[in-house]
Amino acid sequence: MNVETIADVIHWSREVHRQLAECMERGWQEESRERVRMLMAYISDHERRLDAVLKASEADAGRGTLNTWFYDYVQANPEAMKMTCSLDGHTADTNSLLAYVLEMHEVLIRLYRYLAGRAHVETVREELDALLSLEEHEAMRMARDAQRLDDL
Repeated sequence: MNVETIADVIHWSREVHRQLAECMERGWQEESRERVRMLMAYISDHERRLDAVLKASEADAGRGTLNTWFYDYVQANPEAMKMTCSLDGHTADTNSLLAYVLEMHEVLIRLYRYLAGRAHVETVREELDALLSLEEHEAMRMARDAQRLDDL
C-alpha cells in the first residue's frame, strides 16, 4: 500500500489494527496456556474496536484534511510501513506478547507524532494530534488491562 495522504495513514493504521486482531484470533485458537489465550482474546477485541474508532474518525475528518499529502516519513522509515503480525517468539508469556503488541502501537505513535509535528495546517495537526492521543491512551489502557489479567 502506498501511504501518501492522511487518508492513507488512517487506512494503513486500520489495516495494522485489523492485522493484529486477526493474528491474535489465529494465535488464540492454537494457544494452550489460558492466560496467554485470554490476553490474545482481549487484544483481538481491543484491536477490532480501534479499527472501528479509526473508521469513524476517517468519516468525520474533512476532505481537505484527509487529502493532505506527505512523503518524508514513509521515505525515511520504509520498514515501519511494512509491519506484519507474527507471533513467532512472542508468546512465551503474557509479558512478551504484550511487549510485542505495544511495540507495534509505538510505531503508529511515532508516525502520528512525527506527522503532527510537521503539519502546517491546523485541521491536519488537530486530526493527527487526536490520532496520537488515541493510540497513546489505548496503548496505556491495554498495558493496564493486561497487568490486571496477570493479577488474577
